Amino acid sequence: MDSFGDKKIWKQPKFLFGIVSLVFVALTILVVAKFSDKSHLLANFSASIADTFSDVFGLKRQNLLFEMDLDDGSVVDSELAHKKSDDIFAGNDNLKLPKADASKNSVNSVPGTKGVLGGGEKSDLNKKVTGQESSSSKTLDKSKEVLPESSSAQIVSVNKIIDCSFSLGGSPNRKISFNEIAWMGSLNSANDEWVELKNNSGAEISLGGWQIKNSDESIKIIFGAGEKISASGPPAGGLMLLERTDDNSVPNVSASKIYAGALSNSGEWLKFFDNNCSLADEIDTRGGWDILGGDNESKRTMERDTSGLGWHTSAIAGGTPKAKNSEPVVQTPPSTPPPSEPPPPSPPPTSPPPAAQPTSTPPSEPPPPPQNQTAAKVLISEVMAGSSVSADDEFIEIYNYGSEAADLTGWSIKKKTSSGSESSLVAASRLNGKVVPVGKYFLLAHDGGYAGAVAADVVWPTSYSLAYTNNSILIYNALGAVIDQVSWTDIPKDKSYARSGLDISAGFGVADAPSPQNSQE
Repeated sequence: MDSFGDKKIWKQPKFLFGIVSLVFVALTILVVAKFSDKSHLLANFSASIADTFSDVFGLKRQNLLFEMDLDDGSVVDSELAHKKSDDIFAGNDNLKLPKADASKNSVNSVPGTKGVLGGGEKSDLNKKVTGQESSSSKTLDKSKEVLPESSSAQIVSVNKIIDCSFSLGGSPNRKISFNEIAWMGSLNSANDEWVELKNNSGAEISLGGWQIKNSDESIKIIFGAGEKISASGPPAGGLMLLERTDDNSVPNVSASKIYAGALSNSGEWLKFFDNNCSLADEIDTRGGWDILGGDNESKRTMERDTSGLGWHTSAIAGGTPKAKNSEPVVQTPPSTPPPSEPPPPSPPPTSPPPAAQPTSTPPSEPPPPPQNQTAAKVLISEVMAGSSVSADDEFIEIYNYGSEAADLTGWSIKKKTSSGSESSLVAASRLNGKVVPVGKYFLLAHDGGYAGAVAADVVWPTSYSLAYTNNSILIYNALGAVIDQVSWTDIPKDKSYARSGLDISAGFGVADAPSPQNSQE
């Protein structure tokens, strides 16, 4: 007779009974865990056994509650991570995280909150996600962001300062303008340069993002978010003082801002942009600062006129930083010396003198009408150096931006080459008696070459002409002072070189469609 051990174990009745019993118990546990109250002891035990079976045999798929991007430490809901980006971002330019379901959120058990973590340590995050810390009794660390149910996390772009391109132009709005420039330095040092700005708006203006540049950007002044310029009027007068390198450029006057970069004594092209890169003001003195004002020997600054947009040389050495500008010094032609004391009368003649015989000597030319030469405000507004019709299809347009008519008697216009040599273009004899009314243009053109439809007020000789490249034009008044000048490197054929605005500080640019105007329009 075979012993019990000699028989196959799975054929033994007791073994089969035990297997059936275990299966029955397991099924009972699963049923109890499924339908009974979780607070019951047996239910808790059954749930534990069921979870164990599920883990061992893979009967239950765990739902991912959170995912973390280790690149930036952010944590998002698993539903958010697996939704299509079109569903999340549709109709919204900004990223908004949808509210997490509090019933699914085992990380944060505070009702009405979401599990949004920002920049937490990995160890803290692992404790919360893996359950090493009880999520039923603890909320997120206070240093992390916990948003209310009614809110949503939002990524907001931070405003950045735009680097304005110097090539941007247009008509200056002059809410804030250049008001005074010490381009020559001071009597103490040529490096004591400074720039004064003036607020013309009547209200305080925040300067964050505003910037000043010269053409090669060796000067680049950018204003920060906290910088402001006060409204016009006392005590600050709406003036802002920018000093080069340190606060010693102007003794006894505090600088509003320090900048770096030197102003060239031969001239500069400066632009002032607002925070949207719109042109606030512009100064173009590439032909020399003396076009507008300032004196290098006496160190008198270049000041804006107290009325209007013109410039003049300050009446005070060192200028008027953070103070009202001086009035321009009026220059008048030298007066004729008084006549010497007349000789005593001669005794009466004994016989009548012979009748005077007529002479052939013509009467002398009357003197030019008196005029305050410094009051005349004339600028060059447009220049054309030739067209496809003719290389001599040339004109110069000037404009009176002053407050009184400009008498051109005694004035002249000269051209200058790139080497600096000057020659006559329009002689004074052609301008005698000519007047430019206030707010009117005056057209000068090449005699025989100009083909424009608008008639010229004055022509220059056919033997004189302008060059397409590297040329300059200068206007001299009756005192021999330069009123305005413009230089260009290239004016393409059929185009003109036009000023961007009708004031002396506006810059020039190439215009595709020349538009000459005369004094009759």
